[in-house]
Amino acid sequence: MNTVVKSSTLSPTEGAKPPHEVAVALDPAAIERHVRMLHHLAERSGEKGLLTVAGFGEDPATGRALQPLFRHFAVGEVEETISAIVEMSRDDHRNVYMPYCPSSEVLSSSAA
Repeated sequence: MNTVVKSSTLSPTEGAKPPHEVAVALDPAAIERHVRMLHHLAERSGEKGLLTVAGFGEDPATGRALQPLFRHFAVGEVEETISAIVEMSRDDHRNVYMPYCPSSEVLSSSAA
């Protein structure tokens, strides 16, 4: 899996700063290690719960925030988690996070 994600950045010149495209290569091995480590820690904790992948961003040209994205995964859903991270990373201007903070298996709609 050699995924390249397009990311816009602003020109460092003064005045009008038109965005330009820069290819950012994802490191699939690093993503997999991180995801496996977090799932392993959650499994070892013995707690039932969900792990969250979250994506946030802002369009630098307009200053408008992107719609936040959240995906929740049961402990052990490693491949599904990796796929979600890669998918979210394809959105221009989006940063993707996966902290270690298992949450309740029952999330209200306001928690999404």
